[in-house]
Amino acid sequence: MPAKKGKLAKAKPKMAAKPKMAAKPKKAAKPKKAAKPKKAPRPKAPSKAKGLFSVKRHISDGHILIAVCDLELLGKTLEDGDLRLEVRPSFYGGEKVGTDILQSLLEMCTMANLVGKRAVAVATDLGIVDQDCVIAIKGIPHAQCLKAL
Repeated sequence: MPAKKGKLAKAKPKMAAKPKMAAKPKKAAKPKKAAKPKKAPRPKAPSKAKGLFSVKRHISDGHILIAVCDLELLGKTLEDGDLRLEVRPSFYGGEKVGTDILQSLLEMCTMANLVGKRAVAVATDLGIVDQDCVIAIKGIPHAQCLKAL
């Protein structure tokens, strides 16, 4: 830089170059751990009443009839010889409930109409339906009960 009149030119100090560092040696790849074998899922205790049910309440003259079916049976027709049972949504179609709610409804109703292995199993487990009173249509259990008042 040329010096200006009356002022001295200042020299810019040069920065010293940084010393280059040696490249870090690459780490040796760790051997992969052998994958642990997956544990087989624990078998769950069999429960006849697992799954959802369709429940419809019919109330008349202070009596509560609940129509219950295993959800997958809703809308099907069961035929076996002279026996025919239509699991109509107009009669059985209602709320989708689990076992706990179904148990509560069965305990408070005065009459019940049940179709399906799980639905009948809940009622027999509660002692509301006697297994000797259950019929099977095409292998599907069906029971009706009336509670004594």
